[in-house]
Amino acid sequence: DLDFIQQLRPSFSKDGCSMPDDGRATIETRIRKTLDLAKERWSLKFKKKSLHEQQQQRLFSAVQAVFEVEKKTFTDYILKETTEHLIEPRNAWVSTALFSNANIRDAAVG
Repeated sequence: DLDFIQQLRPSFSKDGCSMPDDGRATIETRIRKTLDLAKERWSLKFKKKSLHEQQQQRLFSAVQAVFEVEKKTFTDYILKETTEHLIEPRNAWVSTALFSNANIRDAAVG
C-alpha cells in the first residue's frame, strides 16, 4: 500500500538507506499499528456477514489450507518416486555396468 510506504519514509534518513537510532522502533510501531488496523477492518467486515457467509468463508479457507498441504505433499511424492525409480537406478547402472564393461572403460581411458 503506497500510503503505508509514505508513512514509513520519515523513519529513514535522507539517503533512504540508513535510519536514526529511533528509526527501527518507529518502523516497528507503524507496522504494528497498520497490521492492527487491518485486523480490525477484517474483523468488522467478517462480523457484518451472515452466519451462512461466515461459514462459507471458513470452509473456503479450510479447503485452501488443505490444498496447499496436499499440493506440497504431491510434489514431494513425485520427487521421491522420480529419485527412487529413475535417478537411483541410473546411478547404480553407471557405477556398476559402465565401470565394469571393459570396452567402455578402455574407450574412456584410451
